[in-house]
Amino acid sequence: MRTNKIFQFLRGAVRAAYGTENFRNKTLLIIGMSRQGQELLNRLCIDGVNLKFQDPKISNYRRSFAVCRDVEVYGGQDVDIIIDFSNKYLSIKEKIFPMNRIGENPYIQGIHEFYL
Repeated sequence: MRTNKIFQFLRGAVRAAYGTENFRNKTLLIIGMSRQGQELLNRLCIDGVNLKFQDPKISNYRRSFAVCRDVEVYGGQDVDIIIDFSNKYLSIKEKIFPMNRIGENPYIQGIHEFYL
């Protein structure tokens, strides 16, 4: 799954769930900081976005901080959006969607899947 598709799906899903494409003032948890997790972290590393991460490999912690100095280790806080690369799912407002079902028009699909 390409990171761009995941990002576009998230934009649509956030728009549907929160009424805006803006990730600011949201807490996002990225689980699994492999290449895809770090690419998405890089795209989301903007002022006002509260980024958390979790990874079983200690080596990925240093890499994650190198990608985004404002990211923090997840410590059980409430989160608005979960992007789990380990188990391949996205969760927004406690609704879960498998990454392998993201199709060719991810932005529109995200809107349809998370429209409340």
